[in-house]
Amino acid sequence: MVKPLFYTRMRLGEFDPPEMNPYTKLGFNDVLTPDHKALALEAAMKSFVLLKNDGILPLKNIGTAGVVGPMANNAYQQFGTYSPHPPQSDVTTPLDALKAVASSVHYAAGCDDNNCKTYNSSEVLKAISGTNIIFVVLGTGAAVEKESHDRAGTELPGHQKTLLLDVLEHIHSHTPVVLLLFTAGPVNISFADRDPDVRAIMQCFLPAQATGQAVRHVLLNDVKGAVPAGRLPYTWPLLASQLPPMVNYSMQGRTYRYFEGEPLYPFGYGLSYTTFEYTASVHTTTVTAGQPLTGSFWVKNTGKYEADEVSQVYIAWRNNTVPAPKLQLVWFKRYSLPTGGADIKVDFEVEARSMALWFDDGWHVTEGSMDIFIGGQQPNQARRSGSEVILGQFQITGSAYLGKY
Repeated sequence: MVKPLFYTRMRLGEFDPPEMNPYTKLGFNDVLTPDHKALALEAAMKSFVLLKNDGILPLKNIGTAGVVGPMANNAYQQFGTYSPHPPQSDVTTPLDALKAVASSVHYAAGCDDNNCKTYNSSEVLKAISGTNIIFVVLGTGAAVEKESHDRAGTELPGHQKTLLLDVLEHIHSHTPVVLLLFTAGPVNISFADRDPDVRAIMQCFLPAQATGQAVRHVLLNDVKGAVPAGRLPYTWPLLASQLPPMVNYSMQGRTYRYFEGEPLYPFGYGLSYTTFEYTASVHTTTVTAGQPLTGSFWVKNTGKYEADEVSQVYIAWRNNTVPAPKLQLVWFKRYSLPTGGADIKVDFEVEARSMALWFDDGWHVTEGSMDIFIGGQQPNQARRSGSEVILGQFQITGSAYLGKY
């Protein structure tokens, strides 16, 4: 990786005198153009993963909203540690968004910072009193997790869990609660997932400058492309005990490929405001080792909203002679589907290297039977999204050596 790294640094002019480097002459007016701001908003909206929704989202009318939590108005912490920091005038927070759409807002951070070692219960309970809906906005940010600053576990920082439990204990007449999370990795929210008063949960990650705008549009679905379609890039465990010790470098039990037990949310999972229907076929039921497998599927948006879908293709080995993943993602694609339309045909290709297994002398594609799964999420999961998964099979004939790397 040294070669592409230094090639990129050379292209950026890092080794040239400043007067010869055109990038040194760029200012905020060059990088904060309307097109760049629109791209920041699009990226933020596309990154959100809807984890739970009983139908409350998208929101229709917001009366008096309670907004509580240390990430509700914490502009600096909604950025990752390797991102630039634009002028404050170009940064929006969840609180900014909710002030713009609710008739009135009662706000309380509840904590001094994201570590939440000091917690003010009374201000939180005051903020949720007399509200029609409550947004609990929790998270980590660089204050809790960043490079060289790992989290010791999966619990919410400090008293953040207490804050959410206080809200759930003191809400009036089952006032709906929407939980917005701003974290890089998974946290323990299994109690919130089970609670019927937590009507929706959305993982927002660290969406940077357009956070508030993105939250507003996704909650309301008031612009094109606002229906959530992000998928989890990792397995979200139910319990920390499901994770192997960090000092164990084996892949056993790690990632969706080797994970044991049932996660809270599986890799590749994410809800939508609409539903999708799949039919599929593989072009060939046999493939020669070392050659790609091609196939097609048809998908239809069967819900009320135009939306993006993220189709995923997985394979599994049925008669392997060496250790193999339980499941392997081999293809995915995100695309938009209108509602009420006809089936849309999508072609896919599984590369030969995706079918290879490691032997002592390198990677081999070996003869045998394979399962293939096509749909909008990982197969064989207890938790279902609005996209089904179809099972098929194909046969690899012959064998091929693909090398050591």
